[in-house]
Amino acid sequence: MKNCMMALGLFMAFFMGPKAWSQAEELPKVYNSLDLAIGAGSASESTLYINALSFQREHALLKNRRLLLGYGLRFSAFGASDQLLYTTAPYKLTKDDLIDSMLVDQPFSAALAASLHIGYLITPKLKAGFNIDALGFGFGKETTGIFTSSDNNGDYAINQTGRPTTPSVLLIGDNDIGQLVSEFYLAYDITEKLGVRGGLNMTFVEFQSDEKLTEDNDRFRHKAILGFLAFYYRPF
Repeated sequence: MKNCMMALGLFMAFFMGPKAWSQAEELPKVYNSLDLAIGAGSASESTLYINALSFQREHALLKNRRLLLGYGLRFSAFGASDQLLYTTAPYKLTKDDLIDSMLVDQPFSAALAASLHIGYLITPKLKAGFNIDALGFGFGKETTGIFTSSDNNGDYAINQTGRPTTPSVLLIGDNDIGQLVSEFYLAYDITEKLGVRGGLNMTFVEFQSDEKLTEDNDRFRHKAILGFLAFYYRPF
């Protein structure tokens, strides 16, 4: 899917780009957008979904104003229709392959986070972009999970209860904490105010057990990859 979208962007840039730029008026210095995104995917026998409502402000850089850098605020909600497999989250354990698992029953989590944005205008109406959550907090319902570990010699119950990890912090790779959403996308302005986006969503979500388990760990992570479609509106 990602390769198809990149090919579509290059195709439109090649055939539409020169003409579109020659007809364009001076580009804005700032873009403000309200955005609603809906995504779906699957893992094992479970259907995954992600919904997100966000506001972002992007500033045009360079003389031609094609490069955009910005920031925003995103509320996201993630869920699964059935059981979903989470594995050990902390980097200090995963780097040594000390990995246990938690099979969580119908997880649901939400997060509010500040986000970082970068984009490039292929034409005045077509943009390729990337964004990622940086800092926020998560919440969600208490749920149950089935704990599996080769180091569990009966010291820990198989059935565990827990909830989503509260802090959300971007620290790169397995150092990350909590629920973090990122998107690779292509966006197209339908009008001056309205537009549509589509692409690939990567969402990290966590389950934190009520008790410390093997290796003194209570955090487990699932890394979801979903397709998404979004609509945005520029109020000013």
